Amino acid sequence: MRSLSFVTVASFALAVVACDDRPFVTAVDLPLQVIALQPSDGSVGVARDTAVTARFNLEVVPGTVTDGANFFLEDVTDPNAIKPVAAAIVYTPGSGDTPPTAVLTPQALLAYSGRYRITLTTGIARQKDEQQNIPEGHLLEQVTATFATLDPPPLRLTASEPGAGAMGVPLDSAIALSFSEPIRCST
Repeated sequence: MRSLSFVTVASFALAVVACDDRPFVTAVDLPLQVIALQPSDGSVGVARDTAVTARFNLEVVPGTVTDGANFFLEDVTDPNAIKPVAAAIVYTPGSGDTPPTAVLTPQALLAYSGRYRITLTTGIARQKDEQQNIPEGHLLEQVTATFATLDPPPLRLTASEPGAGAMGVPLDSAIALSFSEPIRCST
């Protein structure tokens, strides 16, 4: 007589099998997966100072996610000139109800009206856990997402010389204007 049932324990499936009335337990591998990613794929109007957050279903080998080769951000605004974005990555192991998390923080503000691609590769490795019989493994599949940053605020005049409402200004006086953002003199 054969029977089969599954139980999930700590993100790992156990198959309890009975064969000829002798039960035994065997592990069924659950792969490492990204369970949440912020900004999410297709997000628009993302702040220029945003950090990218990836949450995993299992613990990962920290060096495989923080080395910059397997979790990275690229500026894809111009598809013919894709540029890597310099960033620092910090990994925090899971605790209680908080899943393992990696946060990628760009070293500079992202550009206005930019398009960016997040990539997590299959080079990210799952942490081996002898106590829960979880073997080493890798991210099941490469994860990518794109997002767009917000557009620049409208250009505003912030100061003028002579000031607004000035009277008796000589016709040959120089005029100086200050704007909220740098401007191109050619325009």
